[in-house]
Amino acid sequence: MKELKIRFNTENNGNELVWRVLIENTEYLAKNIEVNTKAYTTKDYLADGREKYHITVPYTHLSWENNNLIIT
Repeated sequence: MKELKIRFNTENNGNELVWRVLIENTEYLAKNIEVNTKAYTTKDYLADGREKYHITVPYTHLSWENNNLIIT
């Protein structure tokens, strides 16, 4: 099963794309996310030493509708 990570986009500057979605080390931005599976929290360290907390979601299917992500 694959996993993705979700965290709040602190640099959204009022933009509607408030979520960062990390899939296989590639970042995507989302307006809304619907999670229809189990999820848990994780903590990672960036190269500069900062801590980042995520909602980590194992998934079998992703569906994008405009900037909205549905995870199952």
